[in-house]
Amino acid sequence: TSPVRFIRRKEYFLAKFDYLSPRFQTFFQLKLHDGGFLEYNGEIIGSRRQEGLRDSLPGVFPSVGGVGTHSASPVALKVLDNLLGYASSFTADEIDGWMGTLAPELKCTEAYRALEEKIAVYKETAKGEKFIDFRVVDLNGKEGMLSDYVQPGKYNLLEVWASLCGHCRVEVPHLKILRKKYGDRFNIIAVSTDRTDKEWRKAMNADKPNYLQLRAVKDDKGKDVGDYYRLRGIPYSLVIDGEGRIVSENGRGAKLDVLLEEQYGK
Repeated sequence: TSPVRFIRRKEYFLAKFDYLSPRFQTFFQLKLHDGGFLEYNGEIIGSRRQEGLRDSLPGVFPSVGGVGTHSASPVALKVLDNLLGYASSFTADEIDGWMGTLAPELKCTEAYRALEEKIAVYKETAKGEKFIDFRVVDLNGKEGMLSDYVQPGKYNLLEVWASLCGHCRVEVPHLKILRKKYGDRFNIIAVSTDRTDKEWRKAMNADKPNYLQLRAVKDDKGKDVGDYYRLRGIPYSLVIDGEGRIVSENGRGAKLDVLLEEQYGK
């Protein structure tokens, strides 16, 4: 298993443990200990109250996530590229810190310069940065911007999905429960990437979500949510605080539950 794939698997287990069947837990040798510490295949991989990817990195890659250990290897550039593609798990300062671990001899290479260009993009959606606005259309066909729907003074969830995405739609029941639990204190903004209005409405009629529904459309520059957030896939979610700053990327399942409990209490 590659280091990056191992990190993603650990993050998934930490966030989704409550939803995993006993048979699944047994197969992967998962055990939950006091304090929320999760054991995977005989190793404690972290606490379920950790933020996820960022907190699990040092355990997988020793010495500043392991890049420092092999900071002169060209592979380190690829590792950082993969890790920092999930930029919202890190602050801009943390991203700069990771880049600073690379050996000087790598900084004169084409691969490093290419990574630098990507880093400038990644930092736009880093933790603590303002969310990026994009164009949407509502159920009445009225066009607007995401910022028209992000509410100040409370947590907002941007949930990007599509009607043909099974992994997206399986999240709907959980979001409906959270909407009912927290009410107006938690603003859920679902944005579909469906190109046609028909498929979008068909999925909503079937799932009956109880939170805001919008659809992403291209703006005058020909860009949409996928372009601005450099989406690698969906579902994609972003927790935005009351000041419009990014709190967490891909907050869903148990990870989202913890974020909301820390903000609002159980």
